[in-house]
Amino acid sequence: MSPRARTVLSVLVVLVVVGVLVARLLAEPERVLLAGDSILRQTGPALDERFGRDVRIDNAAVNNSGLLTPGFVDWEQRLRDQVRDDDPAVVVFLFIGNYTDTDYAVDANGDAILKNTPEFFAAWGDAADRLMQVLEDEGSDAEVVWVLPPPELTEANRITTAGLRSEYQQLARRWPGITLADADDALAGRDGEYLASTTNRQGEEVPLRAADTVHLTDAGARRLARTIHAAIEQAR
Repeated sequence: MSPRARTVLSVLVVLVVVGVLVARLLAEPERVLLAGDSILRQTGPALDERFGRDVRIDNAAVNNSGLLTPGFVDWEQRLRDQVRDDDPAVVVFLFIGNYTDTDYAVDANGDAILKNTPEFFAAWGDAADRLMQVLEDEGSDAEVVWVLPPPELTEANRITTAGLRSEYQQLARRWPGITLADADDALAGRDGEYLASTTNRQGEEVPLRAADTVHLTDAGARRLARTIHAAIEQAR
């Protein structure tokens, strides 16, 4: 090959490489929609850090929201709006059971649904089904991740968590495209128990849960983000 030909070939290779890099920089990032309550909202920044510039995290989670309090946040409508506006490639759901002490949801007979009753869990599961139906009705081809809630400390919260984990597992059986992420992998002890803190490599105690025993510290959020990130990669 002549020197001139080699030069031309080198220039072409450089142009191709530059073109590929420019195309990647100009390409729209893949969008990951977060739909949930404060636990997911505070995990969003740590999850964003785990992805490169080719993924955009749309953190639509709302503190104190749940699936049976549409007067506060109507998650069916909110999800519909987000899907239409953002066309996410992945949707991540995490709801730990926020409810109300006054404005109760009611059953078919108009009776109030009390928290941690069979009626509460059945209604919550139905509401989760409706969110999945929203995605189907909107023609979304997003991969879907539901996060099984982390362990809780108080007896009442443990009952809520156990019931919702069961509902989400049943949901995944009804909707086979769902990928389940288990927050226990990040925030539970060896036997699935509540884990308030861990020990780092320097032997220092690192809190994972906030003083209220429910919310996460930055370290806890990073651990949960790692688990959710792995589930997203599996779903993709």
